[in-house]
Amino acid sequence: TANTTTEIKVLNNITLSKAYALKQSTAKVCIFSDTDVTITAGSTAFGFQVYEGELELGKKGASGTLTIDGGSANGFTTAAFQNNVNASSNPCTMTLNDGVVITNFSRGSTSTSYYGVFYNNGTLNIKGGKIAGNTITSTNDRDGLIFTYRTLNISGGEISNNSGGIVIMVDGQNANLVMTGGKIQKNTLGYKTRAILIAPDSGSQQAGSATITGGTITENNGEFASSDILAGKYL
Repeated sequence: TANTTTEIKVLNNITLSKAYALKQSTAKVCIFSDTDVTITAGSTAFGFQVYEGELELGKKGASGTLTIDGGSANGFTTAAFQNNVNASSNPCTMTLNDGVVITNFSRGSTSTSYYGVFYNNGTLNIKGGKIAGNTITSTNDRDGLIFTYRTLNISGGEISNNSGGIVIMVDGQNANLVMTGGKIQKNTLGYKTRAILIAPDSGSQQAGSATITGGTITENNGEFASSDILAGKYL
C-alpha cells in the first residue's frame, strides 16, 4: 500500500521477488529514477498490481531510465502488470511515462494465458517509455502482450521487438483502444494473430472498439503479415 501522492525514486539496481501492490483509492504513486537502474524480477511472483488508485511507472523529465526486467524468472503464469486486479468499480489507473523500459518478460500457456504480460481492467495509459524484448510462448491464439477489458490509451512510447502472440487484445464490450500517437513496430507475431485484435461478439457481450487517429503501426511480421489489425473475428 502507499499514501496519497508518493514518489518512489529508485537509486540502485535491485531484485524483487514479490509484487508491488497499490490498494488505496485516493493514492497516486510514481516510481522512477534519475539514473540508469534496473529492477529485476527474482521470481514469477514479481509484478506491479493496482487494486485501487493510480500508479505511474517512469516520470516525464526524469534524467535516468528505469528498466523493469523479467530476468531469470521467465515463465510467468499471470500478468506481471495488472490494473484493477479485483475488477473493482473503484477507479484504477496505470500509466507508463518516458523513462521506463519493460523488457525480458515471458508468458507461457495456462488456462488464463490470454491475460498477457499486461492485464488491464481499468484505465491503462501508455504516454511514453518502451515495451520491448518480451516473449509470449503460449499457443493460445488469444494470447498477447497487452490484454485489455477496459480503456487503453496510447499517446506515445514504443512497443517493439516483442515476439509471439498478439501485441494488443481488445476484449469485451467495455474494451476501448484509443491510439493518438506512439509506435507499434517490428514485433514478431504468433500463430494466426495480428498486432491488434478486437475480439468478436461473444453472444453475451458485444465486441469492443478501437479508434486510431495517430501513431505508427508498421513492420509487424507473422503468418498474416499483410494486416496489422483484425476486428470482430478469430482465425
